[in-house]
Amino acid sequence: MLTIPRHTSKQSLFFLFCFTLLLTFLLSLPWVNAKEKPKLEVWQINGFVSALKDPIPEVRATATENLQRYQPDNFKSQIKNYYDELVKQFVKQSQDKDSAFSRKAAAQALGQMQAKEVVPQVALLLKDSDFGVRYAAAQALGQMQAKEQAPQVALLLKDSDFGVRYAAAQALGQMQAKEVVPQVALLLKDSDINVRKAAVQALWQMQAKEQAPQVALLLKDSNSDVRKAAAQALGQMQAKEQAPQVALLLKDSDSEVGDVAARALGQMQAKEQAPQVALRLKDSHFSVRYAAALALRQMQAKEQVPQVALLLKDSNSDVRKAAVQVLGQMQAKEQTPQVALLLKDSNSDVRKAAARALGQMQAKEQTPQVALLLKDSDSEVRYTAAEVLGQMQAKEQAPQVALLLKDSDSEVRRVAAEALGQMQAKEQAPQIALLLKDSDFGVRNAAVQALGQMQAKEQAPQIALLLKDSHFGVRNAAAQALGQMQAKEVVPQVALLLKDSNSDVRKAAAQALGQMQAKEQAPQVALLLKDSNSDVRKAAAQALGQMQAKEQAPQVALLLKDSDSGVRYAAAKVLMKLGQQDLPVIVQILNSVHYYPSEIGQLRFLAHFLAAGKPELETLMQWVGEPKMRPEKLSYKQGVEAMQVFEKAWIDCDSLPELRTELAQQISEVAAKKQIIWKAQDINLLNTHYSNLKKVNSTQAEALQSVINHVKY
Repeated sequence: MLTIPRHTSKQSLFFLFCFTLLLTFLLSLPWVNAKEKPKLEVWQINGFVSALKDPIPEVRATATENLQRYQPDNFKSQIKNYYDELVKQFVKQSQDKDSAFSRKAAAQALGQMQAKEVVPQVALLLKDSDFGVRYAAAQALGQMQAKEQAPQVALLLKDSDFGVRYAAAQALGQMQAKEVVPQVALLLKDSDINVRKAAVQALWQMQAKEQAPQVALLLKDSNSDVRKAAAQALGQMQAKEQAPQVALLLKDSDSEVGDVAARALGQMQAKEQAPQVALRLKDSHFSVRYAAALALRQMQAKEQVPQVALLLKDSNSDVRKAAVQVLGQMQAKEQTPQVALLLKDSNSDVRKAAARALGQMQAKEQTPQVALLLKDSDSEVRYTAAEVLGQMQAKEQAPQVALLLKDSDSEVRRVAAEALGQMQAKEQAPQIALLLKDSDFGVRNAAVQALGQMQAKEQAPQIALLLKDSHFGVRNAAAQALGQMQAKEVVPQVALLLKDSNSDVRKAAAQALGQMQAKEQAPQVALLLKDSNSDVRKAAAQALGQMQAKEQAPQVALLLKDSDSGVRYAAAKVLMKLGQQDLPVIVQILNSVHYYPSEIGQLRFLAHFLAAGKPELETLMQWVGEPKMRPEKLSYKQGVEAMQVFEKAWIDCDSLPELRTELAQQISEVAAKKQIIWKAQDINLLNTHYSNLKKVNSTQAEALQSVINHVKY
């Protein structure tokens, strides 16, 4: 087995003693062996901060060492009031010229703290004269994902110390620093087995598939851990072309190597190697049989089903479980009678796996046997059975599943409700409705969803009470269910959720009102067209479309400028559903061209479609909305018609500066057309345009005034 690289030097006996003590201590710390790590108390943090300020290096190093025993998952959250000061102290410690041990400890601590803001200071330690410090610095930068330091870390791949090379390779893998793949690959030939293994793992983390042939050479390495790492890496890389070489390891003298090779072949989907993998199903060691079964599952090697089925009688429960899972995923329905026998297995995990496999096989003929597990002593088995019966749509088992609605385990109650919903077992609706008052929000949520699936409209009043539930998920589910039921009598209560603090709930409320065709709520739904959440804006637009709320079309058209492409697409679809439109909407569409010129084709089509060929709107589109060509020659009549529609459009351009600028330019150009002889009767029209242009300080106003001055009376 591999060991963590350790370093020796000719430093003081005190250093050697401390370093050995530290390594021993670190390996026995709570975060290594315990699931829960002790939290720092305020007085402890104050003590650590004081110790880190001590002028004696050994005191600071000891403080750093002891602080690590309290290492939480998120250091910042636990010591947020002291984090900045601690980082400052560790940075100062990293500059301690008198103690390499102190500098190393500081680098380690900063790495564990993910203190990315001091990456440059840690990076300075990569050039430290002490190999232990260089090791710690590389390790810390890897933990920090400080990819910008990858070139500097890569220099350590040639370090004279094997531990430093090891740490550098590891760090570059963590950084996903693909630009240094060639340098890392050179370490595949390193004299140290730890370094070779680290290089393999780094290349796998980088998904450097182009290095697969070089990694494959290590499948013949003298060290079993290196061979394992190489096989694992090739599996992760999906390097299927290396499958034959990996397959040779199935017969490796080290059974663990063979297990890894089998898994790698599974990851590669190297189905042509399935017969070789299948031979391992008869291995004397259960872990080998287990790994082989899982590999065949990944390969979907259905031709090996008979051999896998033999493992259903294996003496090891993990192997039986794996065999059942494999047969389920392979949809090996011909094995259902054998799988069904495991529903009575002494091991609860095997019983669960057998039930799930029968569900995957859709073996409905086995539902009576699965239903027997509804009374199993293990709660997980009970809810698995209910789940599977729901997936199978085994409605004939609904009465038995309904008994679980009163189960003492909330998870069982939840799954039972979900299963009855999937079965559309409406006759069980009254029992499910009782769960609307369950103390567990997950159960309430499931009950609401089930009643919605059943279209149990008679339960709408009870469901409506949950629109005020304290949990947003339940409010969301209640709104969705009432929408599915078309429960129009509770529209006012659903509408209140349009102002909910949770975006998912607002979205669900809008969708429900759309499903209910609650057109009277259209103005309130339209307010959500300006919601901060894009999904809510989209849902609001779609709901207005379902309501046929044509009077809200101008607000919907505003979404054609939305930053979210999904919202823009939905708005266009809704407008088409709302039918023919007039100027207020058409100008919004033409204005959107200025925001998304790449979408001009879709937008101008939409404008034409909604204008439905109306002459004055078609005239407008000849001039604005970035048409490819504008009319060059105009008759007097055409000029007057263009100016008249420009006058109307100007009113609707008040909040559309981009389109108004374009329109101002076209007003000026049409007015100045030499082939048009303006008459006295056109003075009011021209003056209106002049006044409009003057009010917005348009540079086109003077050109129009010049035209007016030349009109003959």
